[in-house]
Amino acid sequence: MPVSNSRTEQAVNGQPIADDPIALAAAPEPRVNTWYQLLRFLVVGGINTVFGYALFAVFTWFGMGYPLAIALATIGGVLFNFQSVGRLVFGGAPRSRFWRFVGVYCLIYLTNLGGVKLLLSFGLNVYVANGIMLIPLAGLAFILNRRFVFNLP
Repeated sequence: MPVSNSRTEQAVNGQPIADDPIALAAAPEPRVNTWYQLLRFLVVGGINTVFGYALFAVFTWFGMGYPLAIALATIGGVLFNFQSVGRLVFGGAPRSRFWRFVGVYCLIYLTNLGGVKLLLSFGLNVYVANGIMLIPLAGLAFILNRRFVFNLP
């Protein structure tokens, strides 16, 4: 059972005392504002999306089939996004988390591929279909990155 004194009680109440390691250890971890983090994710994701979508558009413009174009754009996006999302949204991008990040984007790729195929069956062109998929994929990517890659509640 932890020792309680006025210094640790102050720390637990959100006022850690900088020169007291016991009080600092007893202080609760700062809570991350999920809405603010989501806003940062969307801004950084917007930049990343422009990059990834530009790759996709260039690949398809030169005649590449959409499954391969999406795959190559996803690979390029993963390499570009890991550092930007990790550092600017979740506070760090340790290399040990890279393969988790890759796993999330493998799932994103498969979901994107299926969604585009479905939308193409409704007569949409490939550019519009992939553009429509960006919105739900952004939400899915945020949730998966937050929970499984960067281990936040």
